[in-house]
Amino acid sequence: MDPIFREYWMSPGASSSLGQNFALFLLEGEPALVIGPQQVGNAADLWVREVHISGNTGMDDSVPPVALPGEAERLYDVLHGQQPVATPTAALLSLLLRT
Repeated sequence: MDPIFREYWMSPGASSSLGQNFALFLLEGEPALVIGPQQVGNAADLWVREVHISGNTGMDDSVPPVALPGEAERLYDVLHGQQPVATPTAALLSLLLRT
């Protein structure tokens, strides 16, 4: 699916460029995943624990959830606990420079 996944499939009005997601596997340390906020739900059952978001989450934080089950709480924290990074490439670069 990746070779044909277009940005406008997830963000109406976006370009027809191919969407970008990255997986980072280091020689030492845990792997990381860079995805768009719309794909966070798909990361719930992954064995990769470090998930980074690129782009605006568009989250409405006016009413926080009372309780979230299992992995949903971790993913909620991913969506709310990171500084926004504009592009997937910028998120990948920040991960590479951190190591």
